[in-house]
Amino acid sequence: MEDKLGQKLDFSRIRTHRGTQMGGFEELCCQLAALEDPAEGSSFIRKGSGADQGLECYRSYSDGYEVGWQAKYFINGFERGQVSDLNDSLERALVAHPQLRKFVVCLPIDLRDNRSGKKKSETQRFETWREISVAAAATAGRELSIELWSASSIEERLGRDNPMYSGRACYWFDAIRFSSTWFREKFDIVRSNLGERYSPESHVDLPIQQQLHSISRAPEMLLAPHDWAAKVMYNLDGAATSLKREGLQQVADQVREACAPLLQSLTAPPALPEELVAIESWTALCATALAAIVEALDELAKKELEKDIHVTRKDLFDLYSAVHRISRELESGAWKIINKHELLISGPAGIGKSHLLADFGERQLERKRPFVLVLTNSLTEGDPWQQIRGLLDLSLVTTDELLGALDAAAEAAGCRAVIAVDALNERHGIALWETRLQGFVALVRKFPRVTLALTVRSTYIHFFPLENLTRTEHPGFSGQSNAAAKAYLDRRGIARPSSPHLAREFENPLFLRTCCTYLDAEKLKQLPKGLDGLSTIFDFYLSAVARKVEHDLRLVHQSNIPRRALNAFLQACSEQSDTGALTVESTFELLEGIHPSGGLAEKSLFSAFLSEGVLTQDVEWHERSPQEIIRFTFERFSDHLRAKHLLDQVDRSDIQGSFRKEPLAGYFSLYESWKFAGLVEALAVQIPEQFGIELFDVLPANALRNDTHGEAFRTSLAWRAPQAFTERTAEWVKKLCDSTGESPYGLLLLVSTEPSNPYNADWLHDELWPLAMPQRDATWSVFLAEDDLSDGGAVESLIDWAWHVDSDEVDKERRRLA
Repeated sequence: MEDKLGQKLDFSRIRTHRGTQMGGFEELCCQLAALEDPAEGSSFIRKGSGADQGLECYRSYSDGYEVGWQAKYFINGFERGQVSDLNDSLERALVAHPQLRKFVVCLPIDLRDNRSGKKKSETQRFETWREISVAAAATAGRELSIELWSASSIEERLGRDNPMYSGRACYWFDAIRFSSTWFREKFDIVRSNLGERYSPESHVDLPIQQQLHSISRAPEMLLAPHDWAAKVMYNLDGAATSLKREGLQQVADQVREACAPLLQSLTAPPALPEELVAIESWTALCATALAAIVEALDELAKKELEKDIHVTRKDLFDLYSAVHRISRELESGAWKIINKHELLISGPAGIGKSHLLADFGERQLERKRPFVLVLTNSLTEGDPWQQIRGLLDLSLVTTDELLGALDAAAEAAGCRAVIAVDALNERHGIALWETRLQGFVALVRKFPRVTLALTVRSTYIHFFPLENLTRTEHPGFSGQSNAAAKAYLDRRGIARPSSPHLAREFENPLFLRTCCTYLDAEKLKQLPKGLDGLSTIFDFYLSAVARKVEHDLRLVHQSNIPRRALNAFLQACSEQSDTGALTVESTFELLEGIHPSGGLAEKSLFSAFLSEGVLTQDVEWHERSPQEIIRFTFERFSDHLRAKHLLDQVDRSDIQGSFRKEPLAGYFSLYESWKFAGLVEALAVQIPEQFGIELFDVLPANALRNDTHGEAFRTSLAWRAPQAFTERTAEWVKKLCDSTGESPYGLLLLVSTEPSNPYNADWLHDELWPLAMPQRDATWSVFLAEDDLSDGGAVESLIDWAWHVDSDEVDKERRRLA
């Protein structure tokens, strides 16, 4: 065979593996062996480094017959010393494998017929050894054949018109391309093109990463079943011993018998990247084991009542818990998709899809695993494979050879190679992928050790043929905005918002990063408070979005079209007394009036704002019929604009009277206010800022009994400006806590580290210092003792922040108060 340079393959230039060329030759031979005669019912087993017992690998057939391969990197010839080495391997293989019938010898050279006088040639030396070895096996009653894979026969295989072979030629005999350094260099170029979409210094681990590890068949993930089995075995021994002690030996045997198949399956060698993981089988075996444990508990319950059986019951419950945990794991997103070869990740703009792929790629490359990242915005309409090969400097390599080489690299790394295509929707994405994506996926599926990870913005999903792809939604920081934002803010030395539960805006990584960028630019160490503070943050965010849309739509900067359009939309929403949103038709008409699109999506502000995630299309029910609406994605800001619009209508000479009349009265109905919780919360912030009184000062006396009102007041403490805290604030904190049984300290601790807040730690000190010890214990000490340190609580948040934040990044006064 000749390689791409028109030269015969040189085994002295084979790629190293595990640090040596000998390792590279052994791995190549194992990969070729795996492709040989994969008969149905047979299994291919690698022996692993240092434990070959005379074989690098072998295939076992359904009738017990085995074929084994031994690779010897005898690059300098085949003399008597090599014969002895080879014979030693054969003898060990015959002892370890009683069913071995064929022994394949792999050499990186062609044996020479270089006889000279009485000295045997290399060919004669090998043939003599083969005849003696086969005869010796026959004398011992064993059937044995010995086959030689010399350099020529290996080259013949690598030269076959099959990318699973020719791709391996590309991988093993190109010392530069497809190396870990090459993968890193190509990745770094693409990563730099991501710009702000990938910021490793602000990375936060999220559960969705496990799904990428799953489709890549991360070896460490496949070790988990052994850990599960060890836990089950430990608890099984305890339960069986306890049952035997209770005289239930037969029941103990039944439980062991039911658990045995599960343990045997879990402790089997991990599935190779190209093989199926036995998820369905494990699930069924778990169900069988759990049923047997339940039956054992039933038998135990029949024991005499006076008998103390709680220890045995506990042991059985522990065993049940260990098996049930496996069932739960198998139902999780990561394990459910472990046999899939593609994963489509969707989500709104700014949720972190690009960052997710880049961070995953970074980790794969750190572990020397093959990974290729492709950005759709770097492609044009045309054959995607041709463009990808060009970006990788592989124009002379066919697509099949590229995928075959990736397959070989993956097999050598013990995982799957990942091709990640980010943002199918960007630039020419619709024209590029709409008719080509299915063929793109189908080609990758031909290679069992290559997998695809794709991302797309949710608003574009209907443009692509995605029916047969496994899809998952990127949640951002949703469900764990506290933990994620804590880590993100702490790393930047920014004080966390003093709220038990962070606002939903922090579930969006782009919004969080935009906030932090603003704070860095302004040299601030905490988020601004109050309407002015919120307006400043959102103004910064909207400006960033406007710049992006302006660039994408190629608008004249001086016209300020995107920002004017966003301001007009928000103003129109704030004047809506019912929903704070506009219908689709009204929104489209408003935006078209500012910048006509001519019916083209690529020129439409409406499409651009939806795509960037600043506006969200939703459905609301009006008089039992659905209506499509458009709302500002970050509802908190929209709620505050609506609140400001309502408060501008208040008669300052009769503030309380204004709240007893429409439109304000309608938002505080005892049984309807829950519908307007966000707006009520915004009013709870702005009323003290504008009028110096509290929400409860303008509501009826029974307002304290309303959960919506109470929660709005609590939350307002974290978001209002420090100047809006008055004596009335403290009075209503006490009244609210008296009505609920909670401690006022739990609420006021939320602002304890804010230097300009009148109820910070200095106030707390002044409150507690004059008290006698019994009085202080009855209030402060009891509060601390009863606080459960729940995640997000005032005490836990303060301790956790103080423990993790870099003190050098915190301003001196805040550090003193903490």
